[in-house]
Amino acid sequence: LVRERFVEPDAPRHFGVIFEDDALVVVDKPAGLPVHPSATFHRNTLTALLTERYGERVVQIAHRLDKETSGIIVCARVGPDEANVKAQFAGRGVEKAYLALVRGAVAGDERVIELPARRAMAKDVPVGVTDLGAHMLVEVHGEGAPAKTTLRVLERRGALTLVHLVPETGRQHQLRVHLAAIG
Repeated sequence: LVRERFVEPDAPRHFGVIFEDDALVVVDKPAGLPVHPSATFHRNTLTALLTERYGERVVQIAHRLDKETSGIIVCARVGPDEANVKAQFAGRGVEKAYLALVRGAVAGDERVIELPARRAMAKDVPVGVTDLGAHMLVEVHGEGAPAKTTLRVLERRGALTLVHLVPETGRQHQLRVHLAAIG
């Protein structure tokens, strides 16, 4: 069996450090940089870059952002600080907020989107489903897990709307799926 040599796709190989002390390292992740290794990305990940900068098992990521999303990621130094910070994220003791520029005019200035989401069961799925390009489809479906997002419109410009989003639940790809579901 002869297989072509694996070539990892390009991705940003940089990140900014916003805050650092003896317990935390807060980084600014650029869009296009995956957080964790996958079948496609090994070296070009935030995990690998943190290891290059700080060493093996020194700093651990407390949560994640999608590859396409830029934003703040909180990391903790290994040990009691790591366990404490990860527990705060797991227990929903940390509020996450996102800004998104979306295509289309979002109706109203504020709304709560409460639509259950699950991994899509079919390849050809209807409106309200987001194809994330990562061989995973997520859909709004009555049998899905509860998912709730608070949305506030910040600005409208032509066919674009700038929105502030707060996920009240933490379903995978929740924000994209909810935004797709409301058009």
